Amino acid sequence: MTLAFRFAEATRLAPFEYVALLWPVLADLLIFGLPLSTSFLLATPLVLAGVAVAAMEGLRDRRRPA
Repeated sequence: MTLAFRFAEATRLAPFEYVALLWPVLADLLIFGLPLSTSFLLATPLVLAGVAVAAMEGLRDRRRPA
């Protein structure tokens, strides 16, 4: 992640840090058997959509001639 900040803007990398929050939640679910909360289920699609938008924006910028 540190290397990523060297080559990209922080605003483009922020959604990927939010995806890192999914790992502890999956550990709660799979290791400890804790159920997912309603707020998590509502927020997950929003976080994933933000990641998709950031990834698509990065692809668009790479295709643009310099």
